[in-house]
Amino acid sequence: MTRMGKGLLLAASTRDDELTALAGGRAAHRLPVANRPLLSYGLAAMQASGVEDVAVIVSSGTAEDVRGLLAGSTDGMMRIACLDAGEPQGLVHALRAATHFLDDRPVMVHLGDALVSQPLPPLFDELAVGAADAIFLVRNASEFGGQMPTLGVRPLRLVDDKPVPPGEQALTGVFALGPAAVDAALALPDDAGVTEIVRAVGDTGRLETRIVNGAWKYTGEVDGLLAANRMVLDTIEPELAGCDLSQARIEGRVQVHPTAVIERSTIRGPAVIGPRAVLQDAFVGPYSAVGTEVRLEGAELEHSIVLDHAVIRHIGHRLEDSLVGSGATVTRDFAFPSGLRLRVGRRAEVLLA
Repeated sequence: MTRMGKGLLLAASTRDDELTALAGGRAAHRLPVANRPLLSYGLAAMQASGVEDVAVIVSSGTAEDVRGLLAGSTDGMMRIACLDAGEPQGLVHALRAATHFLDDRPVMVHLGDALVSQPLPPLFDELAVGAADAIFLVRNASEFGGQMPTLGVRPLRLVDDKPVPPGEQALTGVFALGPAAVDAALALPDDAGVTEIVRAVGDTGRLETRIVNGAWKYTGEVDGLLAANRMVLDTIEPELAGCDLSQARIEGRVQVHPTAVIERSTIRGPAVIGPRAVLQDAFVGPYSAVGTEVRLEGAELEHSIVLDHAVIRHIGHRLEDSLVGSGATVTRDFAFPSGLRLRVGRRAEVLLA
């Protein structure tokens, strides 16, 4: 029987970019994709792979946010511990902080601000049969429009035995390390990252890759978050139980929370509508996620994310490819003389057409 490994979810890094500014706070792990925080996707992926024990690496800048997210992220079948690693330095620093937790077992490492939409390969089983000391998941080259550049290590054997060395942008943020690979990583400085670990393991042991489709990593860009939202929404199944849809028109794969209020509105999936959202005379188009207690009145949107407690009223145009920040209000004043009134947060972008 395979000795099950442990999971390590990295959620110590803080950000200071346009996305975290819009959502409030500095932890990218709490940003929603299809109305679920990014962090929850890593936990769900590890749980589906059979991981029973996970340590979530946090720092002083992320501990409060992350601990608040963990309670609702799993169904209780997985044991989760928070390990405060102090100020974030690098991946090796996180591994060193988790040494006692790992207990010489293999570990599946998952970045807290990355996701893979397809089920993960049986990485622990592959490590157990001695095929490799470490296995890194890499993106299909067609997903980022180029060849995988070299990291300065020897070619790595893929599933189809083609020698393709992975580049940093090809790495998905998910990988498994056996005990020997962990030892090789711990010999590096604390601030060493994944590329340095690839080199170290490649120099001393057997390292392989597996290609996966539907992989994404946080970049700090709105378009990137919208792409992740679209990728996840492509995998959802309809959920309409308990909803009053007598005044709604539902088309395609749509998830509506039972507490949402839908009046004289159309929702065209894939799309998700969050708890206590109110839609009146609204249209929500494909690849949209509407958060908790959002109000849409006389509004249209498509391929957009509306964060919790935002309000959009009668703006006269369809919102497309947009991110509306938490608690934001977007409305139109019909009084004369006509004009625009905006309250715009830092790093926000306003494009009028």
